Amino acid sequence: MAIEPIIVKIAASRITLRELAEIEDNIVYCEEKLAIAQSDIPLKDYYEIGQKNVDYHRLIAQATIIRSSHSRKIMLWILSPI
Repeated sequence: MAIEPIIVKIAASRITLRELAEIEDNIVYCEEKLAIAQSDIPLKDYYEIGQKNVDYHRLIAQATIIRSSHSRKIMLWILSPI
């Protein structure tokens, strides 16, 4: 079972307008680079698109975060070193 559809569903219910705009900018950037390159993608653009892919997934993950202060405290406690 793929986890991405579940994560996207959660993100869609919690995403902010700023995060949504960042994702849209990310997609537009990659589409423009790919349209210009046609068949041969310059190495620099290849790496930039790769980084944008990482950013895209980070933005989706970020949108899944519960934003209440109580939840944030719990997450910080869970992630804190022993």
